Amino acid sequence: MCSKLRQILPAIISPTQVAFVAGRSILHNVLICQGIIKLYNRGNSRPSCMMKLDLKKAYDTVEWKFIEEVMHAFGFPSHFIQLVMTCLTTTQYSLLINGVPSPLIQPKRGLRQGDPLSPLMFTLCMEYFSREGLNLFSSTTGLQVNPSKSSIYCSGLDSSTKTCLTELSGYTVDTLPFKYLGVPISSKKIQAGDCNLLVEKMVSRIKTWSSRHLSFAGRTQLVNSVLMSISVPGSVNWDNLCFTKEQGGLSFRNLVVWNQAAVGKLAWAIEQKQDNLWVKWIHALYVKNKNWQLYVPPLASSWPVKFICKVKDVCNDKYQGSAWLTTPNYSIKNTYTSLCTQPETNHWSSFIWNRLTIPKHRFSLWLALLDRHKTKARLFQYGIGDDNLCAICGSAPETSAHLFFECSYSTDCLVRVLSWLGVNHTRKNVLQDLHWTRRYCRNSFKRKFILAAVAGLVYHIWRARNSSVWEGAVPTVPTLIHALKSDVKHRVQQVCASRLNSENRECLQAL
Repeated sequence: MCSKLRQILPAIISPTQVAFVAGRSILHNVLICQGIIKLYNRGNSRPSCMMKLDLKKAYDTVEWKFIEEVMHAFGFPSHFIQLVMTCLTTTQYSLLINGVPSPLIQPKRGLRQGDPLSPLMFTLCMEYFSREGLNLFSSTTGLQVNPSKSSIYCSGLDSSTKTCLTELSGYTVDTLPFKYLGVPISSKKIQAGDCNLLVEKMVSRIKTWSSRHLSFAGRTQLVNSVLMSISVPGSVNWDNLCFTKEQGGLSFRNLVVWNQAAVGKLAWAIEQKQDNLWVKWIHALYVKNKNWQLYVPPLASSWPVKFICKVKDVCNDKYQGSAWLTTPNYSIKNTYTSLCTQPETNHWSSFIWNRLTIPKHRFSLWLALLDRHKTKARLFQYGIGDDNLCAICGSAPETSAHLFFECSYSTDCLVRVLSWLGVNHTRKNVLQDLHWTRRYCRNSFKRKFILAAVAGLVYHIWRARNSSVWEGAVPTVPTLIHALKSDVKHRVQQVCASRLNSENRECLQAL
């Protein structure tokens, strides 16, 4: 039902509605609002006002009968309407009270949050609002405006007119900037301070109790999936973190470049003269009959238009021309890849990103190969700590090279691990160990197993070092080796034990 509704909504929903309509972007209304508001707070602006309305519990108060009537008015087939109404009216809820589920509750109105059908139904309801007056809309749909969250923004109006507007509407007169769909709207260019609330929300999410105890690998996943731009692990430059894993980074998204790629799509849409309200607005107000590829914004243009033109120039420089504006399709992902700096692929990334390696072990090995662990030698350079000697052996400066594997403790651990794996060589450098494994170990499974074991050894040695610093105790070598073996074997059994051939299964059982 949802897929069929999405196909026909663009034909029946007015162009002023952009949310949840295929081929339209909610960003377009934000840009139009920003364009309208640019003349506010100026001495010579025309008398005008803008109202921002907030609906009380919008999803919860929609009348089912009204939804059915609207669908009939739009000419939907009766059997389709019956299917939709069955989905809406057969909903049941149960509340947990002191851990005990309550009897089922049968609602009489409203749309369910998270149901893919709900935003499409709500779009149909709001189409009625765009065609009828507010009072008729409220009495018919059951949706009411929340006066405490609705505001009027005025420009060039005298005090008596403002008073009249507030008395007629019941809303208060507010000042710029304000937020529309979570975006600050201002007559001036948005400053960093206008986004403080957004930054605070992001920081609060990363500082929650559940994320405070995540390993670096867990934080990497959190950044990639939720926040993308904070919680830099270790002491690695942020730009380097945005490199691909093959280039020595973590494939984080560079939001500055990604934003340029996304804004580039707006510039492309203007050139394509897409059939949407914002593009028509730009052509009518700014471009007119001029060539968009060569268009230079006048000083009086709104700051979003100036920024779009700036990004257009950046893309022109990157692609050495404006041919990208005339292509039939635009990919933000492909443009982002083109705009990103492309360093050379390193020769050790494949050692790290091995599926048999535990994620937090990968992370520790990655920091070791970049020489970015916060060793005592590194911290001592910044005046942190009383000395730079190894926390485990105390006989040499604690550098990454010393810890992995020049230290007598780590050397002993390495010898025992290699003996367990059936490897016979005497290299005391982690990178040399990894190169040797790739060069001389022909069996793919065993090679990956050894790489996982080396990564695990790096992790456990770093953990032993931290134990020495913070707890004053270093685990014995047998204890460390036992924990390492348990970690690696459990990971392998969990990931691929059922898919191993008989030879590799015997190899695993022998270890």
